[in-house]
Amino acid sequence: MLNESELTLPEFLEDFFIRKPRRIYASGSFADLKKVPPPRWELLDLKRYAGMSIQFSRGCPFQCDLCNVTALLGHRVRTKTSRQILTELDGLYRLGWRDEIFFVDDNFIGNSAFLKADLLPALIEWRQVPVMNIDTLPEGYGRILRHIYAPEHFYQRVRTFLREYKPPENRKQFRLSHILTLVRSLYQLGILSRARAHYWRLLFWTQWERPQLIPEAITLAICGYHYRKVCRQHVA
Repeated sequence: MLNESELTLPEFLEDFFIRKPRRIYASGSFADLKKVPPPRWELLDLKRYAGMSIQFSRGCPFQCDLCNVTALLGHRVRTKTSRQILTELDGLYRLGWRDEIFFVDDNFIGNSAFLKADLLPALIEWRQVPVMNIDTLPEGYGRILRHIYAPEHFYQRVRTFLREYKPPENRKQFRLSHILTLVRSLYQLGILSRARAHYWRLLFWTQWERPQLIPEAITLAICGYHYRKVCRQHVA
């Protein structure tokens, strides 16, 4: 099944129950999140989970290089209503959940105007959420940018991860797309990026210490570049 499950899963289930499933189910449309029902939290054994996940939006208005979010979910930011989010939170709270809840949005502040005017005030009024200052949100993203995704810190963590990482025995087959990704990363991160010194240091270190992990090193470098770019666009 391709694309969003709200559109392709019902069609598959209909064919499955009449024992006539097709090989591929795909849709050229995007789901309306305002019509998505709340999760059936009661079907989970919550004691077996360290955290719960909630999704507020899909899609991203930006065109960051080396990012596949817009190819999968489009450029138009689609959001749930604040009432939908509160319903999902209430469902977890009624079941006794008191631990971490993570918003899994690829770009949580893609629609910052709606976020500040509607969702965040609604969360503040929700009794279980501590009062927060909306104006400090950009400052928080700035701290993430400086302390987590700053090149000197990020690339050091990548080297630490690669030093201890054990790759799977059955590696994915090498494809042309991997070569294109390498070339684009060499140009974008190794030439144009202001953090190019850290990028080349990572590649040389990986080639010397763990050459079989070059694909993982490039993938992580691309992820760091993407998040730094997104944070800068919102913090600026």
